[in-house]
Amino acid sequence: MASKVWKRILYIVKIGGWISTMPWVCLQAPIEQILQEQDSIQQEKKLLEWQVRKNSELQMVSFAGTLIASAVTGSIQWSSLSTAHWSVAATWYSTLLFSLMSVIMAFYLTILLSNFAIKSDGNAILLKALHKTKYYEESRWASLFALQMPIMLLSYALILYIVGLSLMVIRPLWAEPWGDGSFMAMDSQVTLLDIAGVTEADIAGTRVSVNIALKPSITYLPTVEMPDHKEIPQPSISKPPTDPVTLADITHVKTHGYVILPSILTRTEVDAAKTEIMRLSGAAPRKGRFAFEGLDTTRIYSLLNKTRVFDKLTILPRVVALNNHFLDPGYQLTSFHTIQINPGEQPQQLHHDDEYCHFPRPRGPLGTAIVVAFDEFTAENVATRVIPGSHLWGAEKPGKEQAIPMICPPGSVIYFIGTTWHGGGPNASSPRMSATVQYCQPYIRSLENQFLAVDPRRLSEIDPQIVEMMGYRVHAPFVGYADGLSPLRGAQRMVEWMQKPLEKNPPAFPNHGIGTSKL
Repeated sequence: MASKVWKRILYIVKIGGWISTMPWVCLQAPIEQILQEQDSIQQEKKLLEWQVRKNSELQMVSFAGTLIASAVTGSIQWSSLSTAHWSVAATWYSTLLFSLMSVIMAFYLTILLSNFAIKSDGNAILLKALHKTKYYEESRWASLFALQMPIMLLSYALILYIVGLSLMVIRPLWAEPWGDGSFMAMDSQVTLLDIAGVTEADIAGTRVSVNIALKPSITYLPTVEMPDHKEIPQPSISKPPTDPVTLADITHVKTHGYVILPSILTRTEVDAAKTEIMRLSGAAPRKGRFAFEGLDTTRIYSLLNKTRVFDKLTILPRVVALNNHFLDPGYQLTSFHTIQINPGEQPQQLHHDDEYCHFPRPRGPLGTAIVVAFDEFTAENVATRVIPGSHLWGAEKPGKEQAIPMICPPGSVIYFIGTTWHGGGPNASSPRMSATVQYCQPYIRSLENQFLAVDPRRLSEIDPQIVEMMGYRVHAPFVGYADGLSPLRGAQRMVEWMQKPLEKNPPAFPNHGIGTSKL
């Protein structure tokens, strides 16, 4: 029996040692994994995931620190404190100090991380602050210590409060031995040791969890007060995501109608895209035919028929994750082209992309879209402008003063849903290159007819996932079939037809191909 008691006391001591070394236990390993990542895209993703978890942790610390401060403030008012040992008051006042400091530090770090998120080079600055000056793959201890200060202070506050409470309870052991108070004191300490015994299996190898019933949050731009509307309905068939980055992206879109995904493309990919735009444009690029298209804007349509350089933009992983939430399975490409807005271009009319579908608002989106920045988006070079929260509007009409510019570095992606009001601003600077990929629900007619825009003989060159988004798949239960054939088999048959004279009496039943089902 005595050995079990000492064993549990030892576990309690181990907890204290574990908490006192928390910067190394909880933060060093994930930070050094980020610093050692060679792929810049993966490093960016890991850093973003860490920021999501850290923001959740700081929210938890702020709440718990306030709760502990309130509890100890009430405990200090107890009349029995005046007769307790002086160490009780000392530990409780220390608890109050540590809990308040944890809340202040959490608030400070939240602001600091938010500032990193809205700066174009914020991630680079953050990485520089995290690694050692001489050894880029090792973390800087001072930075880890500062980042873990809120949770450490909170832990110290909780331990001191429990110690003070225990000191008050066990006082009868020496003040009135074998009295009723002594038996109560012994019961309370046995209970504490029992709790330690129950949780000892969880203590070994335990790490601090930062996802305790809290939604992750990343601040991409200053928050804007939103209209009082119900949340947009989502397709009932979408599966709830679990990835913290995806959850943060979805939350931002639900609140603001858009989200900026910074630096998704590498510098090499951006340069390749700009070079390809210049090659396709030629010496005399055509400009827009009407104001909405942009009289000083060059657009290259039907990209899937002309080059493979831009294919990747249609299936970016973070965009696909968002589409899987906001659109039904089988969603299609509705438009895909590059945009070069030249100096002197006038502001584009504010619009939302699915307004050609005449369904009353507010409602869920019938499509989504991305704008991929190949040049830095600034307020001067006609950065896309969005009205935050406008996806929740009913019949309200937008004002130009409500739109804010989507300022972001090259390689970034601006994602918004089809009910969000937006438009291009005037260009008073240098030419600005970008691309747009737009998607629609599988039962909505696409803006650009991919069957006629892309030579069906090129389908074998294109990623099968993209081919399906072009409309070459059957949407459940059987939307999109051609003469009882799958759309892809129908396209193959069309190529065969064009190589033969027109049949005056086509067969009643199509050739499904050997071993090929109708759909």
